[in-house]
Amino acid sequence: MRRWCREHGHRLVKLFIEKAVSGTVAGDERPELGAALSWIEDKKADGIVAPNLDRLARELVVQEAALAQTWKHGGRAFMADQGELLPDEPEDPTNRKTRRTGRPEDPEDPRTRKTRCAPPCAR
Repeated sequence: MRRWCREHGHRLVKLFIEKAVSGTVAGDERPELGAALSWIEDKKADGIVAPNLDRLARELVVQEAALAQTWKHGGRAFMADQGELLPDEPEDPTNRKTRRTGRPEDPEDPRTRKTRCAPPCAR
């Protein structure tokens, strides 16, 4: 993460590492994830960076909640394998769909047609 931040012009202010905690546990059982989100809320950090979404959290609901909290407090979210993840537009769930499938919408491809999604968590 240090190298990725340096190469992309970001300054790493704190490294949060879950020690001996599975990525599949619920978000409220991930103290370091909670601490990282608190740093964003308290304006000690401008955003969050992780190698990929699975390293942020394995469970989709925890991923979405962490991203929603980040954006709610004006933070930015970066995944080293994807770059910046942009907040969802309330009327267009394309960003969330791309995060889930790893591919953008294609109106000609039935696998990627827009679908109705639940509103993001914690907004």
